[in-house]
Amino acid sequence: RCQYRVFRDGAYRWVEACGMVELDARGAPVRFPGVLLDIEERRRIESERDRMIEALRLADRRKDEFLAMLAHELRNPLAPIGTAAQLLRMAPGNEAAVGKAAEIIARQVGHMTQMVDDLLDVSRVTRGLVKIEQAPVDLGDIVAAAVEQAEPFLQSRRHRLLVEGASAGMLVTGDRHRLVQVVSNLLNNAAKYTPPGGTITLSVAAFADGLLVRVSGN
Repeated sequence: RCQYRVFRDGAYRWVEACGMVELDARGAPVRFPGVLLDIEERRRIESERDRMIEALRLADRRKDEFLAMLAHELRNPLAPIGTAAQLLRMAPGNEAAVGKAAEIIARQVGHMTQMVDDLLDVSRVTRGLVKIEQAPVDLGDIVAAAVEQAEPFLQSRRHRLLVEGASAGMLVTGDRHRLVQVVSNLLNNAAKYTPPGGTITLSVAAFADGLLVRVSGN
């Protein structure tokens, strides 16, 4: 049994040949009875089925990667929220401390809300796409928000953080939430792989066509 293409009626078509050899009394081949089947439609259906299966596998893989990414990112805002909650418990009568803690919680809840909205957008989940906003954002604000997210982990590792060159008024075009995620992940990775008690530096350098953010540990 074998499959191959033949040229018929002005086009190539898939056929399948099935047959067997008949032998005489001495074992010599005398006939080769068989059939030739036109399987063009069957091959088309099988090909379409294989494409659909591959598309479903790709969508499933993208969904898993998308959810894994968001699950990882959702942890970042939880650390400063937990720290602020502890501050509220330790200083219930300190108006300045309570106000600062409330601001931290409000900012980080807003950040988490953006990511939860991504989770609720089923069409983006199945396609593995993250919506990227394009708007002028202040890089100084981005750095401050990222430091706020990473600070609990930095403190737990007894790291000293130096921030250089980041100031208000350094505008870039981008997605604020995604940029905060990027910078906070850089800080968390630096904290993870820098020995306890080390120094981590976040520096911002301006160029004619953009800004460079660099995170380094000792």
